[in-house]
This record gives sequence, C-alpha cells and structure tokens, in this order.
Amino acid sequence: MRNKGVVIVLTIVITFLCLYYLQFTYQARKIQQKAVDFATNATGQIDLSKKQRYLDSLWNKTVYTIFGAEYTYKEIKENELGLGLDLQGGMHVVLEISPVDIIKGLSNNPQDPAFVAAIQRAREMQKTSQGSFIDLFYSAFKEANPGVKLSSYFASSSTQGRISLADADDVVLKLLEDEVQGAIDRSFTILKTRIDQFGTSSPNIQKLPGSGRIQIEIPGADNPQRVRKLLQGVARLEFWSVVEASDPTLQRSMEAINQLLLRDKPTEVPPSGAMGIDSLKSQLEAQLSNAKDSVSSTLDSLRRATISPLYSLWTQGNPYLYPVKDTSTINAILKRPEVRALIPRNIGYFWDVKAEPDLTPGIEDLYLNFVQLG
Repeated sequence: MRNKGVVIVLTIVITFLCLYYLQFTYQARKIQQKAVDFATNATGQIDLSKKQRYLDSLWNKTVYTIFGAEYTYKEIKENELGLGLDLQGGMHVVLEISPVDIIKGLSNNPQDPAFVAAIQRAREMQKTSQGSFIDLFYSAFKEANPGVKLSSYFASSSTQGRISLADADDVVLKLLEDEVQGAIDRSFTILKTRIDQFGTSSPNIQKLPGSGRIQIEIPGADNPQRVRKLLQGVARLEFWSVVEASDPTLQRSMEAINQLLLRDKPTEVPPSGAMGIDSLKSQLEAQLSNAKDSVSSTLDSLRRATISPLYSLWTQGNPYLYPVKDTSTINAILKRPEVRALIPRNIGYFWDVKAEPDLTPGIEDLYLNFVQLG
C-alpha cells in the first residue's frame, strides 16, 4: 500500500472541498427559509413578491462570515452547489426570435400584397419544414413573383450602402440572414444579463442551432410572474444629463443629508469623567505625534464624528464611488422620505460602472450618478 498516503491526502482534500461548498448551500437554504417565513401570512400563504423583496434586500449585503472572510448573499449563491432542475425544480423557458418582424422592418414596402402573401405562405410552410424562415420566405416569394428581384423590396434609406437595386438576390438574402442572426445574438446577451438578477445557482441559457430559439433553465425559480416580466421587458435606451459632483445645488443637498444623518445617530453617553467632543478631538490630535500606528485610528475617529455613511463609505476617497456591498446601505438612505425631501425634485440617481485604473484591481465598485429628470 505504497499509495495509501496519497489516497488519504486526496480523501482529505475532497472532503474539505465538499464541506467548503456545502457550507454555502446550507447558508443559502437558511436565508431562503427566512425569506419564506417573512413572506408567510397568518393563513400560511406565501407572498412571492414579498419573499423576493426580502432576498433582493440582502443581495449585496454581507450575510455570512467565516475565518474573517465576508460573503454577500450574491456570493453565497454563486458558490453554492448547483442542483439543477431535476433536483430542485424551477422554470424551463424557450423564447423564439421573430424573423417576420425583422424582414418587415427592413422592407421598403411591407404592406405590398405580394410581399404580405410571401410572408404568410412562408409561415404556413414553416409548420411542416425544418428550413430557416429566410429560405422559406425566398421560396414563397419567387413562387408568387417570378422574375422580381428582392432588392426592389429591400433597397431603401435604412439599407443604404448595404443593398442597391442592382444587387442579386444572394446579397439580399445574406443581409437578411445577418440581421436575424444579429438579433438572436443581441437577445441572447440581454437575456443572459437579466437572468443573473434571479439569484439562482447554475442558470442555463443556450441558443438552439438553426431554430432562432433560445432555451433558458432557471433552477429554484418559484415566481413565474417575475420571470415572465423580466424576460419580456422591453429594453429602452435613454439619455440623461449628468449632474456633476461639483454642482453647488447637489453639494448643498448632500451636505444637508449628511447633517440629517449625523443628527439621527444614537447619542452615546460618555462615562463619568469623560471629556466632551472638543476635548476628545484635541486628545486625538495630540496622539498623532506620539505614535505612528495611531494615525489611522485617530483620523477615523475624527472622520466618523463629522461625516455620515454617505461620505465615509466612498472607495479610496472617490466621490460617490461605493463598494457593491455598500450600495444597499446608500439606497436605504436615499429612499428615506426625509432624505428625498432634501434633494431637488428634478434630480434622480442611478448606479453606474466606470473603469478606474488608479483603484486597486479586482475591487467591485459602482458610481452613484445624479441626473436631471426634466
């Protein structure tokens, strides 16, 4: 048994890895059970929306600490064991990209009777054929319009530079195929991004070759309405005027919020003989010259006495740049009615990701952007 030692070592390593991932699974189950308890009413019915709000509130908050390492609920879900649909249930969804809308959108005359007839004929053929819709449409079009070039229907201002009236049908078909495939790829990227918001482990999304369909599996999803709403939501592109951090109006509002939060801090009763805040500051300042190691703690004490989390949580002193784990704290502050009343009604806020080469690599941070609403 010369390999006995190797077997023992491997067994220990595998056991350690199993325990490592099992702890996250156990913690995730505990949190989910707390969410269920929170959302269960007196009659035993579970409000799925209330349960989801509870879980969302913990998404970027530290909920588990082990050996000094802190984990948010999001990190726990990323590290838990993936059980899949067969073990824990969930949702299976198949979405199909409609090539009809793409073809109509590229046509310069989508209401033409011959064009409409070709579309309808292709739809009928698709029910019994495995061919692509573009090929079926072309076959139906040529059947009803022999001798008519596709370019006469697709050469327009929207396709200028890509199609001309002199182009052969192959050029037009290539453009249609590229547009449909591009729509599938964009939809896949958007859906993949949205699925990350479900808070489930090991979601699966894949394109089904040659069908224009996208298959989605979401283990553990128990709120069909939320899934449907998130997947079917229409993406919108909006432009906002950003209010700079140096804007005087914004600075006054933020300082007023800072003072409000400081007034809301619980008052600590000093022990007998303790000095007031002015004396405490003087003592702390005096300590700067006594020991180099006390500089950081002294400044921190002074800082905490004069600023709220709105400022103290900034990443490396960058205005309105916060670690992801602290965004829930800032959101909670900004949602308070008395805080919102201190911000001009035409100013809103959004979180944004910006590259900061001077910051420590690997740190996840988000910018709090203020914008003009109107």
